[in-house]
Amino acid sequence: MRIGVAACLAFCAMAVEAQTYTYQWEGFEEPAWAASSVDVTAATGKWTTNKNRQSTEQVYEGTFSLFLSSKAGIVTPELTEGAGSLVYYAHVTNRQVTVEVSTDGVSWTSVDSYKETSDWSKHTVLINDPAVRYVKLYTNSNSQVYLDRFVVTRADGTLADGTVLVPAVDVPYFTQDFEADGVCPGSKEAAATETAIVVPGQGEWLYCNAYKGTNESYIVDGSARTLRMPKGGAYVTTPLLEQGVASLSFMEGRRGREISVYASKDGGATWSPLSVVETESQNTLKIYDREINRLKLVNESSSDADIDNIVVTGFPEGTPPVVSTGEATEVGSSKATVAGVLADMGDKKM
Repeated sequence: MRIGVAACLAFCAMAVEAQTYTYQWEGFEEPAWAASSVDVTAATGKWTTNKNRQSTEQVYEGTFSLFLSSKAGIVTPELTEGAGSLVYYAHVTNRQVTVEVSTDGVSWTSVDSYKETSDWSKHTVLINDPAVRYVKLYTNSNSQVYLDRFVVTRADGTLADGTVLVPAVDVPYFTQDFEADGVCPGSKEAAATETAIVVPGQGEWLYCNAYKGTNESYIVDGSARTLRMPKGGAYVTTPLLEQGVASLSFMEGRRGREISVYASKDGGATWSPLSVVETESQNTLKIYDREINRLKLVNESSSDADIDNIVVTGFPEGTPPVVSTGEATEVGSSKATVAGVLADMGDKKM
Protein backbone atom coordinates (compact mmCIF):
# COMPACT_ATOMS: atom_id res chain seq x y z
CA MET A 1 0.00 0.00 0.00
CA ARG A 2 1.37 3.43 -0.98
CA ILE A 3 0.99 6.45 1.32
CA GLY A 4 0.92 9.97 -0.08
CA VAL A 5 3.60 12.46 0.89
CA ALA A 6 1.13 14.71 2.74
CA ALA A 7 -0.28 11.80 4.72
CA CYS A 8 3.21 10.60 5.58
CA LEU A 9 4.25 14.04 6.82
CA ALA A 10 1.07 14.33 8.91
CA PHE A 11 1.70 10.89 10.43
CA CYS A 12 5.31 11.76 11.26
CA ALA A 13 4.23 15.05 12.86
CA MET A 14 1.70 13.18 15.03
CA ALA A 15 4.36 10.67 16.06
CA VAL A 16 6.76 13.43 17.13
CA GLU A 17 3.98 15.29 18.97
CA ALA A 18 2.95 12.14 20.81
CA GLN A 19 6.42 11.87 22.30
CA THR A 20 6.08 15.18 24.16
CA TYR A 21 4.23 15.21 27.46
CA THR A 22 0.42 15.34 27.47
CA TYR A 23 0.02 16.74 31.02
CA GLN A 24 -2.16 13.81 32.09
CA TRP A 25 -1.96 11.26 34.90
CA GLU A 26 0.32 8.29 34.27
CA GLY A 27 -0.67 5.08 36.06
CA PHE A 28 1.87 2.79 34.32
CA GLU A 29 -0.95 0.48 33.20
CA GLU A 30 -0.17 0.25 29.46
CA PRO A 31 1.61 -2.87 28.10
CA ALA A 32 4.47 -0.60 26.95
CA TRP A 33 5.53 -0.20 30.59
CA ALA A 34 6.22 -3.95 30.84
CA ALA A 35 9.28 -3.56 28.62
CA SER A 36 12.67 -3.53 30.32
CA SER A 37 14.16 -0.86 28.09
CA VAL A 38 15.86 2.51 28.23
CA ASP A 39 12.84 4.37 26.85
CA VAL A 40 9.09 3.77 26.86
CA THR A 41 6.58 5.54 24.64
CA ALA A 42 3.18 5.63 26.34
CA ALA A 43 0.02 7.62 25.70
CA THR A 44 1.46 10.40 27.88
CA GLY A 45 4.68 10.67 25.83
CA LYS A 46 8.16 9.22 25.55
CA TRP A 47 9.77 8.53 28.96
CA THR A 48 13.35 7.67 29.85
CA THR A 49 12.85 4.64 32.07
CA ASN A 50 16.35 3.18 32.51
CA LYS A 51 14.87 -0.35 32.37
CA ASN A 52 12.50 0.36 35.25
CA ARG A 53 9.22 -1.40 34.54
CA GLN A 54 5.70 -1.99 35.81
CA SER A 55 5.05 -4.24 38.82
CA THR A 56 2.13 -5.78 40.69
CA GLU A 57 4.04 -6.17 43.97
CA GLN A 58 2.92 -2.81 45.42
CA VAL A 59 0.07 -0.91 43.78
CA TYR A 60 -1.69 2.30 44.81
CA GLU A 61 -4.39 2.25 42.12
CA GLY A 62 -5.27 -0.06 39.26
CA THR A 63 -3.23 -3.18 38.47
CA PHE A 64 0.34 -1.89 38.16
CA SER A 65 2.84 0.58 39.59
CA LEU A 66 6.34 1.45 38.37
CA PHE A 67 9.10 -0.41 40.23
CA LEU A 68 12.45 1.42 40.38
CA SER A 69 14.76 -1.58 40.16
CA SER A 70 17.38 0.87 38.88
CA LYS A 71 18.35 3.83 41.05
CA ALA A 72 18.73 5.94 37.88
CA GLY A 73 14.96 6.44 38.06
CA ILE A 74 12.86 8.02 35.33
CA VAL A 75 12.75 11.22 33.26
CA THR A 76 9.51 12.69 31.92
CA PRO A 77 8.81 13.39 28.27
CA GLU A 78 9.54 16.94 27.12
CA LEU A 79 7.35 19.44 28.99
CA THR A 80 6.55 21.88 26.20
CA GLU A 81 4.41 24.09 28.48
CA GLY A 82 6.75 24.16 31.47
CA ALA A 83 6.19 22.66 34.90
CA GLY A 84 3.97 23.91 37.69
CA SER A 85 4.05 20.98 40.13
CA LEU A 86 4.91 17.30 40.24
CA VAL A 87 2.32 15.16 42.03
CA TYR A 88 2.81 11.42 42.58
CA TYR A 89 2.30 8.55 45.02
CA ALA A 90 5.28 6.58 46.33
CA HIS A 91 5.84 3.40 48.33
CA VAL A 92 9.36 3.74 49.78
CA THR A 93 11.43 1.54 52.08
CA ASN A 94 14.50 3.26 53.53
CA ARG A 95 15.52 5.05 50.36
CA GLN A 96 16.57 8.60 49.50
CA VAL A 97 14.36 10.00 46.75
CA THR A 98 15.49 13.03 44.76
CA VAL A 99 13.62 15.13 42.20
CA GLU A 100 15.51 17.35 39.74
CA VAL A 101 14.43 19.63 36.91
CA SER A 102 16.14 20.75 33.72
CA THR A 103 15.54 23.32 31.00
CA ASP A 104 17.67 21.48 28.43
CA GLY A 105 18.00 17.83 29.54
CA VAL A 106 21.69 18.38 30.30
CA SER A 107 21.98 20.57 33.41
CA TRP A 108 19.87 19.59 36.42
CA THR A 109 18.71 21.37 39.59
CA SER A 110 17.39 19.60 42.70
CA VAL A 111 13.92 20.70 43.84
CA ASP A 112 13.12 17.98 46.39
CA SER A 113 14.91 15.28 48.37
CA TYR A 114 13.80 13.08 51.27
CA LYS A 115 14.45 9.73 52.90
CA GLU A 116 11.57 7.74 54.29
CA THR A 117 9.96 4.40 54.87
CA SER A 118 6.25 4.57 54.25
CA ASP A 119 3.28 2.86 52.73
CA TRP A 120 1.76 4.73 49.79
CA SER A 121 2.04 8.45 50.42
CA LYS A 122 1.24 11.44 48.24
CA HIS A 123 4.05 13.83 47.31
CA THR A 124 3.66 17.28 45.80
CA VAL A 125 6.73 19.16 44.56
CA LEU A 126 6.23 22.82 43.65
CA ILE A 127 8.31 23.82 40.59
CA ASN A 128 6.51 26.84 39.11
CA ASP A 129 8.84 27.38 36.16
CA PRO A 130 7.59 27.75 32.56
CA ALA A 131 11.16 27.18 31.28
CA VAL A 132 11.49 23.66 32.75
CA ARG A 133 11.37 20.96 30.09
CA TYR A 134 12.18 17.78 32.01
CA VAL A 135 11.62 16.35 35.49
CA LYS A 136 13.76 13.50 36.81
CA LEU A 137 13.08 11.28 39.85
CA TYR A 138 15.75 8.88 41.10
CA THR A 139 16.92 7.14 44.29
CA ASN A 140 20.17 6.41 46.10
CA SER A 141 19.96 2.63 45.73
CA ASN A 142 18.31 0.03 43.53
CA SER A 143 14.83 -1.31 44.40
CA GLN A 144 12.48 -0.60 47.35
CA VAL A 145 10.72 2.29 45.57
CA TYR A 146 7.41 2.08 43.70
CA LEU A 147 5.65 4.97 41.93
CA ASP A 148 2.01 5.36 40.90
CA ARG A 149 -0.41 8.12 39.83
CA PHE A 150 2.33 10.38 38.46
CA VAL A 151 1.64 13.75 36.83
CA VAL A 152 3.31 17.09 36.09
CA THR A 153 1.06 20.12 35.69
CA ARG A 154 1.49 22.96 33.28
CA ALA A 155 3.23 26.04 34.65
CA ASP A 156 -0.16 27.45 35.69
CA GLY A 157 -1.04 24.34 37.73
CA THR A 158 -3.51 22.87 35.23
CA LEU A 159 -3.78 19.51 33.50
CA ALA A 160 -4.50 18.94 29.81
CA ASP A 161 -8.27 19.22 30.34
CA GLY A 162 -7.93 22.55 32.15
CA THR A 163 -8.47 21.14 35.65
CA VAL A 164 -6.56 23.11 38.29
CA LEU A 165 -4.62 20.43 40.17
CA VAL A 166 -2.32 22.71 42.18
CA PRO A 167 -3.53 26.33 42.54
CA ALA A 168 -0.99 28.97 41.61
CA VAL A 169 -2.11 31.14 44.55
CA ASP A 170 -3.09 30.30 48.11
CA VAL A 171 -6.65 31.35 48.96
CA PRO A 172 -7.50 30.66 52.62
CA TYR A 173 -10.90 29.63 53.88
CA PHE A 174 -10.01 31.19 57.24
CA THR A 175 -7.28 31.94 59.75
CA GLN A 176 -8.25 30.53 63.13
CA ASP A 177 -6.06 32.15 65.81
CA PHE A 178 -8.22 31.27 68.85
CA GLU A 179 -8.00 34.85 70.16
CA ALA A 180 -11.71 35.74 70.36
CA ASP A 181 -13.91 34.57 73.21
CA GLY A 182 -16.13 31.61 72.40
CA VAL A 183 -14.27 30.19 69.41
CA CYS A 184 -13.06 27.18 71.39
CA PRO A 185 -13.88 25.62 74.79
CA GLY A 186 -12.65 27.82 77.63
CA SER A 187 -11.56 25.04 79.99
CA LYS A 188 -10.61 21.40 80.24
CA GLU A 189 -13.98 20.60 81.75
CA ALA A 190 -15.85 22.29 78.90
CA ALA A 191 -13.99 20.14 76.38
CA ALA A 192 -14.43 16.79 78.16
CA THR A 193 -16.79 15.59 75.42
CA GLU A 194 -16.95 16.55 71.78
CA THR A 195 -18.24 20.12 71.55
CA ALA A 196 -19.38 21.96 68.42
CA ILE A 197 -18.86 25.71 68.12
CA VAL A 198 -20.08 27.73 65.16
CA VAL A 199 -17.91 30.64 64.01
CA PRO A 200 -19.70 32.99 61.60
CA GLY A 201 -18.06 33.02 58.18
CA GLN A 202 -16.23 29.78 58.94
CA GLY A 203 -18.67 27.13 60.09
CA GLU A 204 -18.77 24.44 62.74
CA TRP A 205 -15.57 23.53 64.59
CA LEU A 206 -15.50 20.36 66.71
CA TYR A 207 -13.33 20.02 69.82
CA CYS A 208 -12.62 17.14 72.17
CA ASN A 209 -10.25 17.57 75.13
CA ALA A 210 -8.89 20.67 73.35
CA TYR A 211 -9.41 24.08 74.95
CA LYS A 212 -8.06 27.59 75.43
CA GLY A 213 -4.38 27.81 76.40
CA THR A 214 -2.75 30.91 77.87
CA ASN A 215 0.77 29.82 78.85
CA GLU A 216 2.96 32.38 77.08
CA SER A 217 5.87 29.92 76.99
CA TYR A 218 4.03 27.98 74.27
CA ILE A 219 2.63 30.87 72.23
CA VAL A 220 4.83 31.26 69.16
CA ASP A 221 3.37 34.46 67.71
CA GLY A 222 3.34 36.47 70.96
CA SER A 223 -0.46 36.64 71.16
CA ALA A 224 -2.60 35.87 74.19
CA ARG A 225 -3.94 32.39 73.40
CA THR A 226 -3.37 29.03 71.77
CA LEU A 227 -5.42 25.85 71.55
CA ARG A 228 -4.16 23.48 74.26
CA MET A 229 -4.24 19.87 73.04
CA PRO A 230 -3.34 17.43 75.85
CA LYS A 231 -1.74 14.08 75.10
CA GLY A 232 -3.90 11.03 74.62
CA GLY A 233 -5.93 11.95 71.54
CA ALA A 234 -7.20 15.51 71.96
CA TYR A 235 -8.46 16.79 68.63
CA VAL A 236 -9.90 19.69 66.67
CA THR A 237 -11.96 19.31 63.50
CA THR A 238 -12.29 22.06 60.92
CA PRO A 239 -15.58 23.30 59.48
CA LEU A 240 -16.82 21.92 56.16
CA LEU A 241 -14.46 22.87 53.32
CA GLU A 242 -16.61 23.02 50.21
CA GLN A 243 -13.89 23.68 47.62
CA GLY A 244 -11.40 20.97 48.50
CA VAL A 245 -8.13 21.38 50.35
CA ALA A 246 -4.93 22.73 48.84
CA SER A 247 -2.88 23.09 52.03
CA LEU A 248 -2.97 23.11 55.81
CA SER A 249 -0.66 25.19 58.00
CA PHE A 250 -0.47 25.73 61.74
CA MET A 251 1.90 26.79 64.50
CA GLU A 252 2.82 24.55 67.45
CA GLY A 253 4.41 25.99 70.56
CA ARG A 254 6.19 23.03 72.16
CA ARG A 255 7.75 21.48 69.06
CA GLY A 256 8.67 17.84 68.54
CA ARG A 257 5.04 16.68 68.95
CA GLU A 258 3.36 14.23 66.60
CA ILE A 259 0.16 15.75 65.27
CA SER A 260 -1.82 13.32 63.15
CA VAL A 261 -3.88 14.84 60.34
CA TYR A 262 -6.97 12.98 59.13
CA ALA A 263 -9.09 13.78 56.08
CA SER A 264 -12.74 13.22 55.30
CA LYS A 265 -14.54 13.28 51.96
CA ASP A 266 -18.03 12.95 53.42
CA GLY A 267 -18.22 15.82 55.88
CA GLY A 268 -16.71 13.90 58.79
CA ALA A 269 -18.74 10.69 58.66
CA THR A 270 -15.60 8.68 57.90
CA TRP A 271 -11.91 9.53 58.19
CA SER A 272 -8.66 8.44 56.56
CA PRO A 273 -5.12 9.13 57.85
CA LEU A 274 -3.39 11.79 55.78
CA SER A 275 -0.06 12.52 57.47
CA VAL A 276 1.77 12.62 60.79
CA VAL A 277 3.48 15.97 61.33
CA GLU A 278 6.46 16.07 63.70
CA THR A 279 5.98 19.65 64.71
CA GLU A 280 8.18 22.67 64.42
CA SER A 281 7.10 26.23 65.25
CA GLN A 282 5.54 26.60 61.79
CA ASN A 283 4.15 23.59 59.94
CA THR A 284 2.76 23.28 56.42
CA LEU A 285 1.19 20.26 54.77
CA LYS A 286 0.61 20.32 50.99
CA ILE A 287 -2.52 18.28 50.21
CA TYR A 288 -4.09 19.35 46.90
CA ASP A 289 -7.21 17.20 46.89
CA ARG A 290 -10.52 18.57 45.64
CA GLU A 291 -12.54 15.74 47.22
CA ILE A 292 -11.45 16.38 50.83
CA ASN A 293 -14.02 18.51 52.67
CA ARG A 294 -12.96 18.30 56.32
CA LEU A 295 -9.72 17.92 58.31
CA LYS A 296 -9.04 16.70 61.83
CA LEU A 297 -5.85 17.41 63.84
CA VAL A 298 -5.18 14.90 66.64
CA ASN A 299 -2.45 14.98 69.28
CA GLU A 300 -1.31 11.36 69.32
CA SER A 301 2.04 12.11 70.94
CA SER A 302 2.89 11.33 74.57
CA SER A 303 3.07 15.02 75.56
CA ASP A 304 0.77 18.03 75.45
CA ALA A 305 0.77 20.31 72.41
CA ASP A 306 -0.29 23.91 71.74
CA ILE A 307 -1.74 24.64 68.30
CA ASP A 308 -2.22 28.14 66.89
CA ASN A 309 -3.07 29.98 63.66
CA ILE A 310 -4.71 27.18 61.69
CA VAL A 311 -5.00 28.11 58.01
CA VAL A 312 -6.63 25.92 55.35
CA THR A 313 -6.50 26.93 51.70
CA GLY A 314 -8.79 25.69 48.94
CA PHE A 315 -9.13 25.72 45.18
CA PRO A 316 -10.11 29.30 44.29
CA GLU A 317 -13.27 30.01 42.35
CA GLY A 318 -14.34 33.62 42.20
CA THR A 319 -13.17 35.87 45.05
CA PRO A 320 -13.76 34.17 48.41
CA PRO A 321 -13.54 36.20 51.62
CA VAL A 322 -10.66 35.86 54.06
CA VAL A 323 -12.21 35.49 57.49
CA SER A 324 -10.36 35.69 60.80
CA THR A 325 -11.72 34.58 64.15
CA GLY A 326 -15.02 36.21 65.02
CA GLU A 327 -17.76 35.84 67.57
CA ALA A 328 -19.04 32.31 68.06
CA THR A 329 -22.07 30.50 69.37
CA GLU A 330 -21.69 27.24 71.25
CA VAL A 331 -24.22 24.69 70.09
CA GLY A 332 -23.41 21.69 72.27
CA SER A 333 -22.08 18.37 71.04
CA SER A 334 -24.29 17.67 68.02
CA LYS A 335 -22.74 17.15 64.57
CA ALA A 336 -26.10 17.82 62.89
CA THR A 337 -25.61 21.58 62.71
CA VAL A 338 -23.39 21.60 59.58
CA ALA A 339 -26.30 21.98 57.15
CA GLY A 340 -27.71 24.86 59.18
CA VAL A 341 -24.32 26.55 59.32
CA LEU A 342 -23.93 26.36 55.54
CA ALA A 343 -27.39 27.84 55.07
CA ASP A 344 -26.50 30.71 57.41
CA MET A 345 -23.20 31.31 55.61
CA GLY A 346 -24.94 31.85 52.25
CA ASP A 347 -22.79 34.05 50.06
CA LYS A 348 -19.88 33.81 52.47
CA LYS A 349 -19.02 30.36 51.15
CA MET A 350 -16.04 29.93 48.85
